[in-house]
Amino acid sequence: MHGLVYDFLRYIAADDIFTLDYAKSPNISVRNQPFRYAVLTNYSWQAKMHEDFIAKAKAAKAAIFRNCEATMPIADIFPILRYSRLLDLSGCLFQELPTSIGELKHLRYLNVSFFRITELPNEMCCLRSLEYLDLSKTCIEVLPLFVGAFDKLKYFNLHGCGKLKNLPQNIGDLKRLEHLSLSCCPEIRELPSSISGLDELKLLNLSSCTKLELLPHQFGNLSCLESLEMAGCCSLQRLPESFGGLSKLCSLSLASCSSLQRLPDYIGELCSLEYLNISHAHLELPDSLTKLQSLHIVNS
Repeated sequence: MHGLVYDFLRYIAADDIFTLDYAKSPNISVRNQPFRYAVLTNYSWQAKMHEDFIAKAKAAKAAIFRNCEATMPIADIFPILRYSRLLDLSGCLFQELPTSIGELKHLRYLNVSFFRITELPNEMCCLRSLEYLDLSKTCIEVLPLFVGAFDKLKYFNLHGCGKLKNLPQNIGDLKRLEHLSLSCCPEIRELPSSISGLDELKLLNLSSCTKLELLPHQFGNLSCLESLEMAGCCSLQRLPESFGGLSKLCSLSLASCSSLQRLPDYIGELCSLEYLNISHAHLELPDSLTKLQSLHIVNS
């Protein structure tokens, strides 16, 4: 994703983007005019941050740091980037997320995927403009309650957070959330009941949540849900009765859900379902499947 963002920035920014690779040209001079987009690569403890860069970065709307390992000098830049809308730190070798990130109150896009961090700093509670948050492949163990206050958030990626055990109870306060990925989070055993309050959620990926046993009773309240991926949820025992309320669900994967013995009769109420994957699940199928007039593809 971060590569696509970078390419898109280059397309729309033209000469308004500044790039600096410390591994290739650490002594490059910074041009005189301010820039709106900055890409810094391979910044390390040995490198010296350009004072000219710091002075001209105040107008930057987006900043991308790639393969950087020096936390503190970059942390000092965050207050200068206080008007930035996009910050991509994916792949940087940081042990913690600098507290100065709380200065970026206008931030809408934050990518810290592949970080070694185990927690989020409390200062992040100030990022109330976030629409996109990527914490995938981090070592996050607990999500703080302030995550539920990101009321503008539309995209939330927690893929591959192997130590994450629970979502915060107030996750349902993210009323604008459209995309939630919890795939490959093997320690999650249950979802909070408040997740049923995500009125705008369109895509939910729970694949390979191998310890997830049940879905909340009111799961069917996700009236806008279009895609539900549960492949590899080998501990899932049954689907809740409210499941038939997912009237807009188009795609459903239950592949390799080995503990799920039977599809319930109310599966026939999924009037918009077009794709169903039940391969390697060995399910008993109800007669109500014949009611699914929109169903075109079944993998079994």
